[in-house]
Amino acid sequence: MDGYESREALIKDHWSRYGFHWDLKKMPRLCLPVRHKFNPYFDTDAANGTSPRIDVLEFSFERGTLEGRPAYRITCEGIVVEEAPLL
Repeated sequence: MDGYESREALIKDHWSRYGFHWDLKKMPRLCLPVRHKFNPYFDTDAANGTSPRIDVLEFSFERGTLEGRPAYRITCEGIVVEEAPLL
């Protein structure tokens, strides 16, 4: 992964940078395109006229409990990016 130590680091970084605008009442899932640190622009391949595949991360909201209290968890590919009690 360009500029990241692992897939988990990429997921957590993208959540911290771009996940703040998520409105849970409108969208149960959030899909974010991956913005690689070293490849911010994608040019079409002149030979065959195609664009490279853009990786997309899908974050999901889950309700549950945390220490016996109602809580929520936001995950992507099985990695928890945020977890807290519901207020």
